[in-house]
Amino acid sequence: MTEFAAEQPEGVDPLVMRAWAAEERRRADEFAAFLEDVATSGLPASKGGTWEELRERRLAELDEESGRAHVA
Repeated sequence: MTEFAAEQPEGVDPLVMRAWAAEERRRADEFAAFLEDVATSGLPASKGGTWEELRERRLAELDEESGRAHVA
């Protein structure tokens, strides 16, 4: 691991930053596993529409959960 001589930014808790970094690594590992599966097996069969329709439906669901509007 590389050691950095940079100073810690003011007001940032190192434990919070480590937790955030660990979560980002976990998400990246999960995404990499998905991409490896797609590379090996191809995309899973779409249920109920094209991939574009599924994407738009999912974005709409996420927008409802967050209270924001998605602009395509």
